[in-house]
Amino acid sequence: MKPNKVFLIIFSVFLTFGLLLGGIYFYISKVLTPDNIRDLLTQSLKETFPKATVEVGEVDFNFGTSIDFIIKKINIQTSEPMASVSDAKLKIPVWSILKGGGVVELEINGPQFYWSRVKKSESNWSLAMKPQTTKQSTSSVPVVLPAFLATSRLNIKMKDSKIKYDLSESEKGTFLITKLLIKELGLENLSLIHISE
Repeated sequence: MKPNKVFLIIFSVFLTFGLLLGGIYFYISKVLTPDNIRDLLTQSLKETFPKATVEVGEVDFNFGTSIDFIIKKINIQTSEPMASVSDAKLKIPVWSILKGGGVVELEINGPQFYWSRVKKSESNWSLAMKPQTTKQSTSSVPVVLPAFLATSRLNIKMKDSKIKYDLSESEKGTFLITKLLIKELGLENLSLIHISE
């Protein structure tokens, strides 16, 4: 093989790779914007907890071999706090975008959960999950999950989770879970859950 042909082949491979990365970056800038991720997360949490106030803070992203969305803050509360997260990262590998699905990771550091008994058989969580009695009119357009994310599986990693509970005046406390790992969470497959304290 002549040196010019080798150079041409190597140049073609790098050009193709560069165009592919440029296309992915364009896709991210148009479809997977930090605002879309924030809206999607807010919408999902509001559907899960219709009677709670949901606040999702600023979302930034980094681009490399994976697309990392850094979520600064998530607060969920009713008349009292339910959950608080100040450090979360959603990692979407570039390969999963190219393949149309893959493994997406959600890393959460130091979340705090609050569980309290409100009535004899209800907690603050069960009250927040009750459906709204009146239909709220929303002027916002619903955010649609991209197809490759819908077919992907989710790994959730939580470190140093603090759970505060209040069952009654004599039954209050806090416990710490140093590591919680949920693997391969998806609609069509089984999941593995690993907890360390």
